[in-house]
Amino acid sequence: MSRELLYLVWLTCNTSFSPSVRRFLEGYSAEELYCADYETLLKIGFSEKASRSLSDKGLERAERILRICRFKDILPVAYTDEAYPRALRNNPDMPIILYMRGNPSLLDKRLVGFVGTRKTTPVGESFAKRLAEELIDDGAVLVTGSALGIDSVALTSAFYKQKPAVSVLGCDIDRYYPSKNYALLEHTARLGLVISEYPPETNARFFPTRNRIIAGLSSALAVCEAPLESGALITAEFASDYGVPIFAPYIDGDSFAGCRALVDRGALELIEASALLSASNPTPLKMAEKKPKKQKQAVEKITVEIKKKQYSDPIFDYIVGCICSGRDTPDKMASAEYPVHKLLSALTQLELEGDIEALPGNRYSIK
Repeated sequence: MSRELLYLVWLTCNTSFSPSVRRFLEGYSAEELYCADYETLLKIGFSEKASRSLSDKGLERAERILRICRFKDILPVAYTDEAYPRALRNNPDMPIILYMRGNPSLLDKRLVGFVGTRKTTPVGESFAKRLAEELIDDGAVLVTGSALGIDSVALTSAFYKQKPAVSVLGCDIDRYYPSKNYALLEHTARLGLVISEYPPETNARFFPTRNRIIAGLSSALAVCEAPLESGALITAEFASDYGVPIFAPYIDGDSFAGCRALVDRGALELIEASALLSASNPTPLKMAEKKPKKQKQAVEKITVEIKKKQYSDPIFDYIVGCICSGRDTPDKMASAEYPVHKLLSALTQLELEGDIEALPGNRYSIK
């Protein structure tokens, strides 16, 4: 893991994972933002609150997150990484980092968004189950949330057919919610892919915001059952903004009122799975009553001095690089060129100079 990834984790954690921070990364590296002081951050365009938060230069939390990711086989993928989904890469609403468990190559497949209410009716569940099975049989990979109801129909259908699915969480990547779906999500991570923009130990519970990721990943979106107040309609709004074709059934009943409203506003009527797989034209929804998006001001480039300490002995650079990559104990740092006894002497010198800090468990962090 690179030093830049460490700074990106620090940046996202200290800005509450706001996707709007991506615009600052168009003009600055994460390291430059890390090196910027409070006054410089204000000049760059950060709010007073964000500038205060980013004035905390401690990297301990970011280092811990990356250690947990290594231990739990969680892959942090930055938006600049080749493994980052192509469908999301140029979308300014998308996360700076996605945390993944499973098979990231699935993101190159044809993904069909599959969303709906948590409180399904027998009619809705039967309709969704049939649609999910047909889509899976036709080679689609379903991308959905992790909730009860329609999300669970998608994941369960993939489970019984032993096919992969993609689940986008609105909580920490390592704390599945709801707990009732724990086994189902574990299976999805083994055979498919589980994604979250929230790393371990953040206690996140932001379910509406994850809908933009589902919409952004999808080549087409199926809203299977939704009343007028369903969160699935938020996903449809995002899909409309992103040019993703939207489908919904025109079925009577209060639990389908949101679906009918989508069709009345321009979504395509959902009758059979094949239409979802062949869809390519956007289905912009007629505008509902909502405020226009506030235009973000361009970021003005200001020179930020990156203060890098020059070491006379390469072992010091080696140690700093190890700590940044999560190898934070002498045993993990040890190599043929730098055995433990050499490392211990250098670690002591770096600690005395104030460049690193000793932690419990014979671990070290950057100061």
